[in-house]
Amino acid sequence: MITTDKIKLDNLLLNTENFRYETVNDQKEAIAKMLEEQRTKLVNLAQHIMKHGLNPNDRIQVYPSSHDNTKFVVLEGNRRIVTLKFLKNPDLIDDPSFLTIKKKFQTFNKEYADELIDELDCIVYEKPEEAHEWVKLKHNGQREGIGTVPWNAQQIDRFEERVEGVSSIALQGSLR
Repeated sequence: MITTDKIKLDNLLLNTENFRYETVNDQKEAIAKMLEEQRTKLVNLAQHIMKHGLNPNDRIQVYPSSHDNTKFVVLEGNRRIVTLKFLKNPDLIDDPSFLTIKKKFQTFNKEYADELIDELDCIVYEKPEEAHEWVKLKHNGQREGIGTVPWNAQQIDRFEERVEGVSSIALQGSLR
């Protein structure tokens, strides 16, 4: 069964079996692995979230933890969750080689102290298997049209021109 629920950030656990990397043993390792692989992308994501909020079209997907009935494991949205956790508590970044990133999150934490996200709308699955098709659909390309079909350069230019007022020389040349 699939439901929706508001869940506190502190009750969301990173997936130690995240498909982005090899299985890790615990939350500390999951956080370290995500930081190691994503680095400044997490800083960029934090800036975007603080400016625009979370994408309402892309909810966090979770299932109940088998170890603690107050916690939920993130199936989809681990990058967003670790970013929100760093915004709330930059000290989760404890590796000295990431001091520059930690300092940026400390700055964000002070700058956005009153706007930090503490609760999220989540899609809740009873079992992780219920989400696999949807996670695959998001991350596995076009899949003959059932997945997300990305825009080509001309379609991106059209969007930017119509929505953002950004004029494209390439698009102007195609209109002649």
